[in-house]
Amino acid sequence: MFTSIRPKRSNYRLLGLVGQGQFGRVFCAIHRKTGDVVALKDLNRDRLPTHKFLRELRFLLSLEHPNIVTCKALEHSETGRQLVLDYCEGGPLRRLIEQEVQLSLTDTLNIVSDVLAGLDHAHSKGIIHCDIKPENILLMLQSDRWVAKLSDFGIARLSQELNSAQLGDTGSPAYMAPERFENQYSVHSDIYSIGVILFELLFGRRPFSGTPLELMQAHLNQPVSVPNTAPKSLCDIIQTALQKHPDQRFQSALDMLAAVKQVPASAISSSTLLASPSPEIAPPPSAFQAQAVDRLSGPLQCLAIASKTQVFQSSGDQLILCNYPNGLLSADKAAVTASCALPDPIQTLEIIPQGCCVITARSIQLAPFAHPPTEVIHPAAIAEFSVDSITAIAPSGQWFAAISHNPTDQEARLRIGRFPTLSLSLNAGNPLNSDLRQIVLPGRTASILQLLTVDNRHLVIISTHSISGKQTTFEIFTRRGDYLGTLKIGVLLQTVILTPTPYRLLAIEQDNPSTILIIDVKPFRLFRLKLDIAPILMTATDWGYLFMDSQGRLLLLDRDTHTIGRIDGPSRPTAMVSYSQHGLLIATWEDIQGQLFRVDLRELDLDILF
Repeated sequence: MFTSIRPKRSNYRLLGLVGQGQFGRVFCAIHRKTGDVVALKDLNRDRLPTHKFLRELRFLLSLEHPNIVTCKALEHSETGRQLVLDYCEGGPLRRLIEQEVQLSLTDTLNIVSDVLAGLDHAHSKGIIHCDIKPENILLMLQSDRWVAKLSDFGIARLSQELNSAQLGDTGSPAYMAPERFENQYSVHSDIYSIGVILFELLFGRRPFSGTPLELMQAHLNQPVSVPNTAPKSLCDIIQTALQKHPDQRFQSALDMLAAVKQVPASAISSSTLLASPSPEIAPPPSAFQAQAVDRLSGPLQCLAIASKTQVFQSSGDQLILCNYPNGLLSADKAAVTASCALPDPIQTLEIIPQGCCVITARSIQLAPFAHPPTEVIHPAAIAEFSVDSITAIAPSGQWFAAISHNPTDQEARLRIGRFPTLSLSLNAGNPLNSDLRQIVLPGRTASILQLLTVDNRHLVIISTHSISGKQTTFEIFTRRGDYLGTLKIGVLLQTVILTPTPYRLLAIEQDNPSTILIIDVKPFRLFRLKLDIAPILMTATDWGYLFMDSQGRLLLLDRDTHTIGRIDGPSRPTAMVSYSQHGLLIATWEDIQGQLFRVDLRELDLDILF
């Protein structure tokens, strides 16, 4: 419900700017008490007169529908007023179009259906949107699919105002119905705009292009030519929605929605008939060129690059340190190899300034860098846990966090501790264990997937929920254990890693293993991309992302997720890590043998400059 709030300070903590328009800016924010994520639409009073602000507010408060952005509250700031709105982490539909994401036909029809459902509700209240375009359609990820919400009723009209001349001729010419250019409005005008959007989603372009004057002439006089690559049922829908005369279009949003839902399954399964990625987006695989460095005595689960000459490896409970005196890209084999056994299997290796953190379910060990190379490793015990825990290390190496979950009593315990200033004579009985700060988190029915430190001050608990709908949550805490808020995504994830981009995570979906997510925590944004492989390994670099499947097929994307190369690599990979700007280590294991490969990406035929 709507409430008017006049606090001394904002009830919301800003996560970042996500949009900017003519009348103000839109921020992603978290409520300070509840942790709910919202959109704050900051409307500048000098740019938006009070009567126009109250007009949009009136429309928002009269509309309550799953496919329309809801207004939750009103706040006042020093510069103006702030509408508190639903937050849509997928951003505007325009973002997917500009990033050339190839939506499936099912996704396209779902998005159009959502917008039509929201539009039908608005029309039933006597409200004509008048500015439907991809920028005003926002996306949320729910139940494994995009859910669309109609937003921005800033120039909407009431039915009784349709002949009011003082409202002016405003809108977006590329999506305006012919009568809109003559200052006439009706529900049929919104339906025409939906037809333009459906055309654009299917064919990657709008039916008309050019200057505003050229667009007006085309909408008024030029017939629409629908490519014959589309199934007839979709061609008929587009042709009807884009009729020049309003009375010849669908008579209501509900009528068009019914037509969309009647598109036969055979048409949906033939999505290859529609626009497909250009050959530049899907280059042929490059030949694999690599130096086989070592034959392995066991499968490697983790690789960590300590320097140009040192690599830490783990195989079961074995920690291995390999020294390459002439550098990782040298053809020489490791001159010195040291190893030791830990009490438990190694889960993760993390490089911090003090050395290599060796993480098991019950402990954190710190293995120092070896200068000069040594044949013996003596890890120092930093912390030990009485129950199995998931651990994360701050990038600075100054603190760590560990979380354990007891499903029986439905609670979790978050432990946060400091690293020593470094006396590497520490042992398993170090009293640091008693200095851990413990926070009890009750009501934990979800499964904890991972714990990550997104910077030197914040950590994120990632949990999956599948009882009342598929959902992954990201609970944000400070290094002191103070709860800040929760981000929610409507899919289950199976793997999440950090990237070099601040506050950006890379994830693989559990139910769709060929689909990856790029998740920005600050501000909260989501990008979803379907790959043509199902990766089991992934890593992120300064220039992009690398994915590898069980057959050894390697896919390289740049930071904008454009494909820059494909490589047919070695099969059965078990670990992969990148180093410098162009180096890559890949470990494989098949039956009773395996190898460690060093790859210099500069030697491959890739569309990238190092």
